[in-house]
Parts: sequence; structure tokens; C-alpha cells
Amino acid sequence: MSNASGHNSSVPQPSASDLARIQGGGLTLLVVTQKDPLSFYLFLNGREIAQADVESMSILIQGPDANSEGTIHTALSYYVPSISGGKNTQTIGLFPGIVEIIVETKRIQVTAAHPNAFDGLWVGLGLRADGTPYPLTGLHAFNFLLEGTLLHAELTWMNGVTESIIE
Repeated sequence: MSNASGHNSSVPQPSASDLARIQGGGLTLLVVTQKDPLSFYLFLNGREIAQADVESMSILIQGPDANSEGTIHTALSYYVPSISGGKNTQTIGLFPGIVEIIVETKRIQVTAAHPNAFDGLWVGLGLRADGTPYPLTGLHAFNFLLEGTLLHAELTWMNGVTESIIE
């Protein structure tokens, strides 16, 4: 077999295990198997959060314009057992990290290197034949909301046109 990985034997290379690590804050994976009635699986850094324990998940990206510097906000709110035997709501930000949303035949991927900065922010849709998503250029805003039975995603282009991705 040829040197398919492109390794040069004189340069030490990281192990495949190290290369496979997700860099940043982690991975949030939402897989929606049915929209009506809503049925999904949610994983936060490999740990499943039961559908019944998910209160909401939201992503708001609003690009800068003449009136503002822009906004990036993510939140996952879910119920965790309390010391008294009930449940408390815990809310966490999802960035830095990767959020992957798969809804039936649609895929959304949002990656942010920093929690509240546009530097290192990337949004992609779908899955091309080579395994990569379509990178979005000209994106002004992206909104995603999962709350109760509501599941919605839309984007707005720089020209002001808004498109629904998931209804």
C-alpha cells in the first residue's frame, strides 16, 4: 500500500486517535426521526439526554449590520435530577463546539470556535456526495428552535430573503 495518508516518515505525525478528536467545546447531535408527532434523540458530548428531559434548544445567529455588531446565542435547557428528588432546569451554551442537526433527510451543521464571536463561525447544510456539507456564503442570520412540539429552522441571506429549512 502506498503512503495514502501523505505521511512523511521524517516528520512525527499525531496518532489517528488524536486526529479523530472533536476540537472545541464538544458536540451536540440532534437526530429527529419523526416530525409529527415529534420524536428525536439528543446527544451532548456522547451522552444521551432523553426527549422528555429536553426543555428547549435554540441557536440564534444575527450577522452585524449598520445598527448592531451582531448576535450569537445558543442554549440547551434540560431537566436534571435535583437533590430533593425533583428536577431542576439546567441551561448551557453550545459554543464553542459543533452542533449537528439531522431532521429526516435534512442536515444542518453549525461550528463555532468561540462562544460569542463570528471568527471561526461556520454554517453548512446538507450532505454532498464527497461527505461534506454545502458551506453557506452570504448568510446574514440563522435561527433554530426546538421547544415542546415546535421544530423550526430558517436562514436569512444578505439580500434580505428568508428561507425556511425545517417547518
